[in-house]
Amino acid sequence: MALKLNPDYAEAKAKRGSLYYGKYNYKAAERDLLDALKVLPKDFKANWHLGRVYYQMNKMPEAVEYYSRALALKPDDTRVLEDRAHALSSAGNYEEELKDKTKMIELHPDDSNNYFARATTYECMREYRKAIDDYTQSLARRNTCYTHERRAQVYKELGMMEKYEEDMKASLELSRSGKDESTAPIGRLLHK
Repeated sequence: MALKLNPDYAEAKAKRGSLYYGKYNYKAAERDLLDALKVLPKDFKANWHLGRVYYQMNKMPEAVEYYSRALALKPDDTRVLEDRAHALSSAGNYEEELKDKTKMIELHPDDSNNYFARATTYECMREYRKAIDDYTQSLARRNTCYTHERRAQVYKELGMMEKYEEDMKASLELSRSGKDESTAPIGRLLHK
């Protein structure tokens, strides 16, 4: 009852729930965040963090629900889009995951990670040509050994052995030259 009478108490519960999440105490985090959301249903962070709690508890439908609630409040938040995409992927819902990853690209078209992420979804969907296109877009923005290797595996899956060998060679040369951009700042971290 005190929760209904004092919204500040709900804010404290939301903050404590987020702290519990950071300490991997998911049951306590779930309890506090649910209590807070009874009073403050439009608290962005509480919805987002509850989605994260459910993701860690392997409750994907609940995770997607709370990520969706957070996105209803901030539809362009790429952190939540990325989190929801992971939950959708874990649930095997690649079509919806693809929508979130495409929106991430629309919001931040210069971020190589977004293209890489969507390429992995295309791989899961066995849409290999689209995966190659997105890996290529990712490489145009940030040249990494790992992206060359992932694209090479897709070429191999398609029986394109010459392209496979070219990408594996490019990965090796990039690694030897010390010019692998894997350690470059990750784009999405710049958008927080």
